[in-house]
Amino acid sequence: MHVFIRNLKTFNKVVGDYNTDLPEALKEEGYNKELAAKLAETYLRYINDGFKFVPFKIDFLADRSIPDNIEEEAS
Repeated sequence: MHVFIRNLKTFNKVVGDYNTDLPEALKEEGYNKELAAKLAETYLRYINDGFKFVPFKIDFLADRSIPDNIEEEAS
C-alpha cells in the first residue's frame, strides 16, 4: 500500500506538483527518488522533442481491509 501511495505522490510531484503531501508513515522515507529521476528525464526528453503534454493529475482512494488494519495497529 505504501509503495502505491508513494509512487503516485511522486508522479504528481514531478508532473505538476498536485496532491503531493506524503502521509506521516512515508515522510521519513520521502518520495521515490529513482522514479522521480526517470519521470523527469522522460518528461524533459519529450518536451525537448516538441511533444505537447495534456496536463493531467492522479487522484486515488486507497483502503485497507479491516483485518489488515487491525494487524497493523496491533504491531
